[in-house]
Amino acid sequence: MPITPRQTDPNAAAHERLYRTLRQQVMHGELPPGRR
Repeated sequence: MPITPRQTDPNAAAHERLYRTLRQQVMHGELPPGRR
């Protein structure tokens, strides 16, 4: 199943767009999850 990027809301706050982008990358294995 091909992964298609979700359209982000252009009216969303910058931090919300960043959070969604990073979350998607982690969920798809493109980035390792961070540690606290």
